[in-house]
Formats: sequence, C-alpha cells, structure tokens
Amino acid sequence: GNDTVTAAVAGDVVTTGKGDDILTLSTATTYTGALSMGAGTDTLKVSLDATATGVVTGVEKIEITGTKTFTVDDVNANEFNSVDGFEVVGAAGTTETFAILNTGASTADVSSIVFTNVVTHFTIDDDSDDLTSGAEDSTFQLAATGGSGIGDFDATTKIRGGTGTDILDIDTTAATSLVNGTVTGFETLDLANGAALTMTATQL
Repeated sequence: GNDTVTAAVAGDVVTTGKGDDILTLSTATTYTGALSMGAGTDTLKVSLDATATGVVTGVEKIEITGTKTFTVDDVNANEFNSVDGFEVVGAAGTTETFAILNTGASTADVSSIVFTNVVTHFTIDDDSDDLTSGAEDSTFQLAATGGSGIGDFDATTKIRGGTGTDILDIDTTAATSLVNGTVTGFETLDLANGAALTMTATQL
C-alpha cells in the first residue's frame, strides 16, 4: 500500500515498499541514516531547515515549504539527478532553497532536475570542484576559508551555471584568479568583500 512515514531523529533508517509513499523529515537536523523508498512514485517532504547526508534512494519528488532550505551532499544530489523526471518543488508564492553540501574535491550535477519555486545553492570549497546547475536560478559561493578562499582556479575547477539567472558570489577577502578554470553561465558577479578578482572576458 501507500505508506506515510515520519523521520524525527537524525539517525533514523527508513525503508518503504512498492506503494506511492510519503516520507516527512520533521526535525531541523542532519539526517545520517539511510532513507530507502521502494518502487512507486515516492515523495520526500521537508518543512524545516534539514540536511540529508545518509544515502537517499527511491525518491522521485522532494517538496520543500516555509521558505526553508533542504541541504544534501553531492552523492545524493547526483543520485536525484540520475532519476528521470525528478522534481524539487517549493510552495506557491514563496521561494525555497535546495543546497548542495560538498566537502573537498566534489562533483555535483543537478542539471536534469526540474525545480519549481526553488533555487539552488552551491559552495565552491576546493579548486577541483566540478559543479553544474540547470534551468533554476542558482548561487555559487566561493567559500571564505579562513578569509583566504581556496586559491586560484586551475584546469580541474569547473563551475557551470545553467539557463536560469545565476550568481557567482566571491565571498573571500583574498585576491583570486579564475582564468585557468571553466566558468560559464553566470549573469551576476558578487564581490561582496571587495577582493580583487581576475577572469577572462568569456567567463562572465
């Protein structure tokens, strides 16, 4: 049948079956347990600021409400991106956030996900990050690690905005060069901390 399940504890492990199931994350915490939804069209609901770093599988749709942020690691982001027709939907009249938590050199691609009333947020925290957004509006934030950032981009740095309205947020006080990296698809450059930035004319 169709199951309705609530995960209230960070370490909860949830497994559902063949129905069209709904799993609600009811606590503002980091969920580390495996959330495994089976066959059927399954929905993950989030109404608080929550994070999932445990493996999440079998989901076809995420619903975020209340102007909240749902954060997942790069592994889960890529899993969702691999599901045909995967949706992340926010509430009508508001904007929710789907954030990608990546630590160290990471590859994260959400370009195949269909976002509705949801923006995405990426953190650039390593000079080997390979990050790709899609049709949604996105912000890519260069992490201010100790105020000094991650150093200059190199040939392994690939930061790709999609077809939405995308912001490259340079949130560091150190001078940074993007010249040797791949930087595409951005409409806005934010230099909030006044750091010197070097880039090519084709990167923005």
